Amino acid sequence: MTNIQQQHTEKLTPYIEAYHLAADDVHLSGGLPNDEVPKAVQHFQCQLAIIGNSHQRNISSVLFGDTAHYLTRHTPCDVLIVKTMN
Repeated sequence: MTNIQQQHTEKLTPYIEAYHLAADDVHLSGGLPNDEVPKAVQHFQCQLAIIGNSHQRNISSVLFGDTAHYLTRHTPCDVLIVKTMN
């Protein structure tokens, strides 16, 4: 396990424990969300993907759109975008 995977696993652990999730129900993958979310949705045959969006605007998101917007067009299921509290 890489250092980054370990960091993410440590951040996920409180949620896994709080919601009594089985290890088989938790999947951690690395890569760009634009690539990984549609792949995971297809692999797990999801009917709904819930995506957090901080709504931080930068020049790249203004010119090309943000990840959440991209995923609404390229994910093969319904997508619910949730505004994160920053």
